[in-house]
Amino acid sequence: MKTVTLAQFGCGYWGPNLLRNFSTISGCQVRYVVDSSADRRAFVKSNFPQVEAVPSSESVLEDPSVVAVVIATPAETHFQLAKQALIAGKHVFVEKPLAT
Repeated sequence: MKTVTLAQFGCGYWGPNLLRNFSTISGCQVRYVVDSSADRRAFVKSNFPQVEAVPSSESVLEDPSVVAVVIATPAETHFQLAKQALIAGKHVFVEKPLAT
């Protein structure tokens, strides 16, 4: 089975649930979590040590090993982040709503 490598944007209110679920799927590897909050990045590092927590998305979107992005940020950011990920050639899962 081929492994699908993901990045997740946001690990606030609903993000930890998505991170936990995607991390337990066989054949799925969450490589990065992008979050601007140092506290949320520390949460990721302590609970998901195999995941790299970073403050910005640019290098993540440029990483060719990342084939898909999970977006779990505030709703007003969904459209712009999804657009950036799609332009970068990534598959995208957006926590609802897709856009405001």
